[in-house]
Amino acid sequence: MDSAFVGREREVALLRAAREASRSGRPALVLLGGEAGSGRSLTVSTALEGGAVLLGRCVPLTGTALPYGPWVDVLRALPGESRVSGGRPVGPARLESDHELARAEILDEVHTALTEAARESPLAVVLEDMHWADRASIDTLMYVASKLRDEPLLVVATFRSDSTTGTDWAEGLAELGRLPVTTRVELPGLGLDDVAALVSAHRPEPADVGDQRSLAARILAASGGNAFFAAQLVADPSWLEGAGDLPVRLRDVVAGRVRSLSPAARDVLEVMSVLGRPVADSVVAQAAGEGFVDALRELVTSGLVVADREHGTLAVRYGVVHSFLYDTLLPLERRRLHARVADALDHAGGADVAALAERAEHWYRADDPGRALPAAVRAGAGAVDVVAAELAWRHLGRAVALWERVPGAAACGLTHAELLALAAGAARWCGDPGAAADLVRTALGEAATDDVRVALEERLGRYLYEAGDVAGSRAAYEHGAALLAGSPPSALAAQVAAALASLSMLRGAYAAAAREARAALDLARRADAPLAAAYALSTLGVCLSVTGEAAEAVDVLREAAEVARRADDIESIMRVDIALAVALERSGRLTEALEAARRALERARTYRLTGSFGVVAAANALDLMRVLGLWSEAERLAADGLDGPASPSHQAYLLSLRAALSVARGELVRARADLDRAAGLADLDEPDSAVPHLLARAELALWSGDTRQAVEQSRRAFDLAVTTDEPALAAWTSAMLVRALVDHGTAGEDDLDAAVPAPAGSAVQARCWLLTSAAERTRVPPGRSDSARAWALAAASWAEVARPYEEAYCRLRQGEAALAAGERRAARAPLARAHALAETLGARPVADEVEATARRARIRLGGEEPAPAGGPAVPTRDGEGPLTGRESEVLHLLELGLTNRQIARRLFLSERTVGVHVSNILRKLGARNRGEAAALARRAAHSAST
Repeated sequence: MDSAFVGREREVALLRAAREASRSGRPALVLLGGEAGSGRSLTVSTALEGGAVLLGRCVPLTGTALPYGPWVDVLRALPGESRVSGGRPVGPARLESDHELARAEILDEVHTALTEAARESPLAVVLEDMHWADRASIDTLMYVASKLRDEPLLVVATFRSDSTTGTDWAEGLAELGRLPVTTRVELPGLGLDDVAALVSAHRPEPADVGDQRSLAARILAASGGNAFFAAQLVADPSWLEGAGDLPVRLRDVVAGRVRSLSPAARDVLEVMSVLGRPVADSVVAQAAGEGFVDALRELVTSGLVVADREHGTLAVRYGVVHSFLYDTLLPLERRRLHARVADALDHAGGADVAALAERAEHWYRADDPGRALPAAVRAGAGAVDVVAAELAWRHLGRAVALWERVPGAAACGLTHAELLALAAGAARWCGDPGAAADLVRTALGEAATDDVRVALEERLGRYLYEAGDVAGSRAAYEHGAALLAGSPPSALAAQVAAALASLSMLRGAYAAAAREARAALDLARRADAPLAAAYALSTLGVCLSVTGEAAEAVDVLREAAEVARRADDIESIMRVDIALAVALERSGRLTEALEAARRALERARTYRLTGSFGVVAAANALDLMRVLGLWSEAERLAADGLDGPASPSHQAYLLSLRAALSVARGELVRARADLDRAAGLADLDEPDSAVPHLLARAELALWSGDTRQAVEQSRRAFDLAVTTDEPALAAWTSAMLVRALVDHGTAGEDDLDAAVPAPAGSAVQARCWLLTSAAERTRVPPGRSDSARAWALAAASWAEVARPYEEAYCRLRQGEAALAAGERRAARAPLARAHALAETLGARPVADEVEATARRARIRLGGEEPAPAGGPAVPTRDGEGPLTGRESEVLHLLELGLTNRQIARRLFLSERTVGVHVSNILRKLGARNRGEAAALARRAAHSAST
């Protein structure tokens, strides 16, 4: 797509309308202006294609311009031989040889030649680049245009709007504009929608509209809306991918425009390229020095600089010019220019964070450590105050690196230990708690008092926990508490106590954590420490929700939210939102829980706190989206979280959650890859992180047919969960363990009974999982009369809390139990419900299992059910148990003649697992080979249908 076809629809339509009007006897002159590269020629050629067009061009020549230059081209293109009343031919030779003739005679003869040609056939005359025209050519245009009456003639004159000052054309333009036949049109710069259309035409990939608009915004910033610049950039893959310099042709054009500037103008432009943004003209003047006004006028006239007269700011118009100039500066030139700019910005003042950060950036790039260090500290501290985490870490990290290069660095207003602590907080917020912990360890070596050591130990405890070192975290907190032993109540002591309570909660010791949180809360209130109080209340609220005291938990968390709000501390506010999400989830209020998690996530995004609490908020929201069936949204959130600055332990948690979603969808290869990656990132020892990981592995193994691995992983999860005080965790792991034991088929009833914990507490989620675990237990022995009812109760409990995946699974088992009890008609409704839920979610394994069960039972999942087919299942040898559901499915595929490899692909199993199922089928049926087993199945099906 040519750039003329983007953002030029209005101008093309206007030219076409003018041409049609001229053919009807309404001649016109159109003056079409635009900056260099705006697409004037393409716009005209697009509008006037398909008709007679006479083209004349003006050429920039050294010295005197060629008289009548464009008119010579036009007359040369006239058809045949045009004559005037005197009988002499009029053409290019006449203009070239007779330019000393009386001006009036020449003008009249040109006008007569054009009008006579137009009367023979409607005519369009295009005069290109009239900003380079000589006075004679401009006078000829004025004469021809002033004589237009009813001739079928259209004249279009194009010119560069940024090259008219001080030329003959500037005066001619004003005169031509007063003629009644004249219409002046200015081609505007391209907008974002125009550039997006250009990107879409040239690069249909990526298909994502957001990606295309992001790319279009980048091109618009670089091109300044110039059509030629934009077209060159969009056609250069290496530049678009950020791996290459400017396209050669574009670079040559920019270099030519820069070379044409005076030395003073280029100096000002270089200063502005270093500034890199619109800036007050007083700052540019300060950095540029003498000759600024004349140089600026030259730059504005050339169109390279835009002056905002209302606000007094200047900006380089084209990003490509800025890039070209900065790239061509020598390192020494860059450093000197950055120093001049930094000094000018210091002179201008400004205490807001953006101004502090800009000055720090320029002093750093000027390689002046003595000025760069205090500037970086001021910028970093200012960014901390407004919770601009990335900016804070950028400048405080630089300050740490600069410290050793500056003698007497403490003059910057901080001790080295204070700087390290400040930088550590910024690193942690940006998702690098490991770097934060390293900085704090260094600071601890320089701590002068016990109070400072305690404060640093408290920070170290936080950062180590977020980095995945739970044991190190507890050791740091306990060391801080030991240093405080015997001290009067203080905010620091309360903060350490609240942190220790939180650690107890995170390892599942909820009763102990609640006691510790109450003690920390009492200490915080006596020390008037609102942040510690909010911390303790958040922990206490979660503990109460886990043990089923939902009403008290919500009251406690509301108090925590109010304390955090009054303290105006973003970390405390986010902690409360996350705690509230956990509490509401435990009590079965999943939609409200997701709202709280989303609030925390939105705050993290607003303040760009994508590390630390931002990742925790994302993980909570992701898990809630998964259980509520919002799987597409959960996928996007997981991808965003994994692309962000998460610590290894947080990444591992996100990967485990995404893997659980992938298992439910049947994307088993991807799930296994995520789980293996998670295991390689962090030691998953804490129940809150280890249990989801182990249960995702267990369910993956079950759907893959590896029941031994499923038992191993779910038993590990169960053994870990029962060490905690959390009933829901124990019940969840129990349900998976009993399921795995039943599917594996080797556990006795005592083993199954031991895997079902006694009811404890009243938390809703715990009750749901206990009902599911109890229902799993009824699968042994097969055909129990109470099994279908047990599964119905479990399914109803999941429906009540709006967890569709768990309900679908329970409905599947309910249908199977009804069939095993001989209640074929009773099986249809739960199987249909399970199938509808699974299809809506995209839970392929459950949907496939439902379809296989319905097919074996001759049950139609949708529409009218056919008459009962009756008939027995495939008979097995005496003493052998019946075929399992998976074995029956494998046998059906054996009937169809599929190989083990084909069956494995169809059922998402490993080939080895299919081989085990086939061996079991042959043993149970007493068949000697696959063919005999298939024959037995066909005979059983035939008997059932007759």
